[in-house]
This record gives sequence, C-alpha cells and structure tokens, in this order.
Amino acid sequence: MAVTLVGHPFDTLKIRMATSEHRTTLGAMFRSILREGGPGAFYAGVGSPLAGQMLFRSVLFVAQHNAKEFAGPDGTLRLTGVAQSACAGMVAGGCAAFVEGPVDMFKTQRQVRRTQENVFALGARLVRQHGWSVAYQGFGATLVRNLLANAIFFTTFDTVRGPRTDFPTTFFAGSAAGLAYWTSTYWADVVKSAIQAQDPANIRYRGWWHCASSLYREGGLARFTRGFTPCIMRSMPANAAMFSTVNFAKQSLKRRLDPSTAKPQ
Repeated sequence: MAVTLVGHPFDTLKIRMATSEHRTTLGAMFRSILREGGPGAFYAGVGSPLAGQMLFRSVLFVAQHNAKEFAGPDGTLRLTGVAQSACAGMVAGGCAAFVEGPVDMFKTQRQVRRTQENVFALGARLVRQHGWSVAYQGFGATLVRNLLANAIFFTTFDTVRGPRTDFPTTFFAGSAAGLAYWTSTYWADVVKSAIQAQDPANIRYRGWWHCASSLYREGGLARFTRGFTPCIMRSMPANAAMFSTVNFAKQSLKRRLDPSTAKPQ
C-alpha cells in the first residue's frame, strides 16, 4: 500500500506521457497535470491498484514459488539456475496477468480521462456499457509484457541476491530486478498502455501488432520510450521495498511455523 501511494504519481506521469500523441518533457507533463486538477490529479485511478495490489502480488509470488519448485532440480522439469528462475517468472507473470490486466485497465482509463468520477464509478459505468469483457481490454498486451518481464525480473533478483537473504542484499537485488524489468520491456508496456487507454466505444487498434506498428509509424523507436524516466524513478525504490517486505514476511512466517529456526536470545 505504501509503495502504491508513493509511486502512483510517477505512474500517472508515465501513463500520460506514454499515451500522449505528442512527445513532451517530464516537466511539461508535470505542469500540465498540476494545472488540470492540482496535486490530487496525480492520484487519478489510485483506488484500482490499492484495491487490487495485494491480490495481484499474492498471485505473483505464490505462483512464482510453486513454479520454481515444479521447475527445480527436485521437481518435474529438473531445471537449475537461470532456466529455473526464468521459467518460474514466466509462469508467475502469466498467472498474475489475469488480476493485473483489469487493475491496470481501469487505472489507465481513469488516468487519461478528465472526469470527476473515481476509478470504481468509472469502472462500473464501463462494465454496464460494454460488459465484463471491457476489464480485459489489452489483456493480450499485458500477457506479452508479463511473460518476458517477469522472466527477466525474477532471474535478475535470484542472480544478484544469490543464497544471501540479509536486508541490504535483498534491497539491492530488488532494485536491480526493477531496473532490469523496465529497461528490457518498457516498449511492451507502452503498447499495453496505448491499447488500454482507448475509449472502449471507439477502439482504434485491432490488436497488439497493429498497435505496435502504428506507434512505430507515429514516432519510430523513440515512441516506445515516452514516460520511461518517471517509470525508472518509481521502479527501483519500489521494487527494492517490495522484495525486502516479501523477504521479511517469509522469514517471519518461517520462524512462526518452525520455532527451531528462530535465533537464540
């Protein structure tokens, strides 16, 4: 929750820059959003990730843990190292997409609209008008990004952290994982955002490839970098904090379930 509250203004800047028809600077977009609705405008759509983040992260890490065991040396696939981490990350990303897709869809819709509706009222109205399938607008693009991004994400984290579980190492590994996630797959997130930002009543892109090729014609490779700066500004500290929290929770649960692992007083 804290990560969402701190990081959401950066996400709003990222979405607005990534979906803008014209290239703009971070400072210009910041001033534009501020003029539109004051500081509160940076929290447009925050209710969706606040409500869905816990479920999304739970699905992501539970799926990754089980997939890693399934793919590991003692599991069915008998993979090790990078192959094991990448396989588990892809499975986790695919599972999480079913939750993350609707969360991102309604969040993005609220961020790009000039409306006083909160994200839940807007989401309910879109569902009434277009049916429940509107929640999965851009799901294919979410899946494409998640499969690749989470393979890189968890592989980087496992590689950098190694066998150590202390806080500084976990924090640094989480930061590196966040940097690797967005540096390698931001282009795919721009495509996803463009599809999800469309008015459901006026769909412009026929699919992932049509959207990607249209964006390329619009601005070349540089078109896929819009909003990258605020994304990275948010990503590294947010993911460092997230992995540190997950590691702390796992260690705490382990001590509660197996008191013999607790450090002697």
